[in-house]
Amino acid sequence: MKCVTIHTLELDDFDLVMEELNEQLSKIVLGANTVGIINCHPEFIYSGMVAHLANNLPFGIVGMTAAVSTVNDNLSPMMLSIFVMTADDVEFEIGMTGDATENVQNAVKTKIEEMGYKTGEHNDIKMVLGFAPSTLQHPGDSYVEAWTDVLPGVPLFGALACDDTLTWNEARNICGDDFQKDAMAFVLVKGNYSPRFAIATLPDDAVLPYRGKITKASGNNVYEVNGMPMIKYMDSIGFLEDEGGLGMHQHAPWDISQQERADYDGVPVLRSVALVEAEAGGVFRGKVDEGSMFVMRDVSRSAILSATSSTLEEIANMDNVQGILSFGCLLRFLMLAEGNNVEELTKIKDSAGDVPVLASYVGGEICPTSSKDGVYINRFHNCTAVFLVV
Repeated sequence: MKCVTIHTLELDDFDLVMEELNEQLSKIVLGANTVGIINCHPEFIYSGMVAHLANNLPFGIVGMTAAVSTVNDNLSPMMLSIFVMTADDVEFEIGMTGDATENVQNAVKTKIEEMGYKTGEHNDIKMVLGFAPSTLQHPGDSYVEAWTDVLPGVPLFGALACDDTLTWNEARNICGDDFQKDAMAFVLVKGNYSPRFAIATLPDDAVLPYRGKITKASGNNVYEVNGMPMIKYMDSIGFLEDEGGLGMHQHAPWDISQQERADYDGVPVLRSVALVEAEAGGVFRGKVDEGSMFVMRDVSRSAILSATSSTLEEIANMDNVQGILSFGCLLRFLMLAEGNNVEELTKIKDSAGDVPVLASYVGGEICPTSSKDGVYINRFHNCTAVFLVV
């Protein structure tokens, strides 16, 4: 497998963009099979640029809108970037599910069966790259669980779409010249390929003095902590303002053990709190299993950059790295805002050197935490940066 990143800052001059991208593509000889993972600001969809590229590039494109992205030689919120993967002995099939807001698993299952695959089986698929809607209606885990049920053991890597607004109303997932708010775009990867992954969470020493047990929860709602109603627990540790809203520590992520899961692999995941209410309890941006133990972590600037540096060192020690595709939680970007809020992306870009890289901030991250005998444990993450190492 070989990789290259191509990008443009031009919104509506189609001919100029094709010149730019073709010149950048000339750095590599495309193999028999190629796919492009696209990240862009929503304006590139509305200008018609995404559809134009989908109908004129010599390969299919799949991806999503993102808040801000970097490639090797540029970094911008107003950029269209494509991470190109090409090979003679690897196959790529692209697709878009139907509306996934009602029943995620049914949407995934229906599409995979339409493509001729048997569900509930591995189908010799080496990896799925998936891009899902961002909504509190379904925690990101729902997309992970759907793919894991439909294609068990297959690694799933990807993200939830977002944009540069607080509402994410303009977030879209992209497959060719089709872009949807409520559907999931994906790539099935088959052939001679063994994926590698890396994860940057927060350092072990970045811990706040709050820990305990989730004693009542359902889905992404936590109702009781240590036997105490969630809203009272948050108030008892000083995390609620007078109006009942989350205070200064609203972004403190919960490091959840997930030991109640049947496929627990000993690797915890981070969960961020979206809001706290008397009736709804704590609404998290990912599932939180009842019975799980937790510790709160410090999501400070130094903690974020320390974790990212350690993970980049891990990647630098890998052999034969042809490309790096990374998705980071938008919360990391927000928590860096008091200083240089693109410092993490800059660190990733600079660390890559001449290795093609595309990294962006997204609405949620999807990446396996471990594998055993070729069976991957897929997880949804918050406050995390995940890396696919090609």
